[in-house]
Amino acid sequence: MLLYGPQAAPGATGTSSISLYPGQTWTIAPAGTYMIHQSRYHMVQFYDPVMQIWVPYGGYAPQQQMLFVNSDGVNYRIANPTGCAVGAIITNAGSGYTSLPTITATAGGSKWRAIIGGAVSASVTMTANGTNYTYAPQVIFSAPAPGGVPASGYCTLSGSTVTSVTVQDQGAGYTSAPTITFLNDPRELNNSALTTGYGATAVATLTGANTITALLCTDFGGAAGGLSALPTFTFSGGGGTALAATILMCWTITGYSVTTGGNLGAGSGTACLVTAIDAQTSAQAYSNLKIQYGLVNTRPAIIYAPIASQQPTTPPIIYDGGIYTSSPIVIVDPTAAAVTTAPVLAATLGGSVGTSWVYSVG
Repeated sequence: MLLYGPQAAPGATGTSSISLYPGQTWTIAPAGTYMIHQSRYHMVQFYDPVMQIWVPYGGYAPQQQMLFVNSDGVNYRIANPTGCAVGAIITNAGSGYTSLPTITATAGGSKWRAIIGGAVSASVTMTANGTNYTYAPQVIFSAPAPGGVPASGYCTLSGSTVTSVTVQDQGAGYTSAPTITFLNDPRELNNSALTTGYGATAVATLTGANTITALLCTDFGGAAGGLSALPTFTFSGGGGTALAATILMCWTITGYSVTTGGNLGAGSGTACLVTAIDAQTSAQAYSNLKIQYGLVNTRPAIIYAPIASQQPTTPPIIYDGGIYTSSPIVIVDPTAAAVTTAPVLAATLGGSVGTSWVYSVG
């Protein structure tokens, strides 16, 4: 039975509206089952016991869809990470690290943990190709000790045999090479008309000794209104050198400025659509998508831009500021004829307040 009590104290039995400013979080408690009507600027997260960080559960909800969670009172939370640092791409893994370096972000108060070594090599050796596979089986890497990052990958079939494994997440913190298990696609197991594959085996090796293989954000910090400029890292100690990394943000567009008005052409009307695409292009020393782009589900902004004298102007009406990991490329999409001179807009970035509703259902 759905219990209802609008504006009840957060955490009480019933329904609570949870309004969070950039950087704020709220634990889903007490223990029980909850239905969450999620703000587009909020994220439901669960605590990953292996990586020991908070990770997305269900991602962002641009249509404010319902999510169900079974909380033990401490393992799920609602967070507003907009305007905050959430992850990092290591652009230079450095060398000579024998202990953990001290990591400081120049703004926002985020906290970080480094991992030394223990990444899975991108090259996996097939020791047996197996046979009878109709569909490519799942590739399962055993997990590292708590605090590490699990590796992941997928395989390719040729005919009915497995020919190769592609490592998607190299992981971090392994003290010995993980075992690899090939798990059959359920369609093979549940369909008597299909053959069941068997016999594929593979061996992984480790790489990255004395380098920094991962940087995990253990606390995204917070700032009033969210950060509007990209913070940077400073590293000290650890015995190594040359470590470099770029911070990944969870930004939303809060406005724009008109850099070049341009000319949208005759018949451009009184308004046009403005959106933007993420522009993150940093090269990565190790591929670990789950702790890089997997921590933020990007989506394009939907912004109504007024037009005066065939040029975009301000103030905009922001229906959805979108979600971005870096300073995005702003796109003006006029509804009229061909643009005479393309306008240039610069996005103002930061965080946005959001309100989620939490329904206790048992």
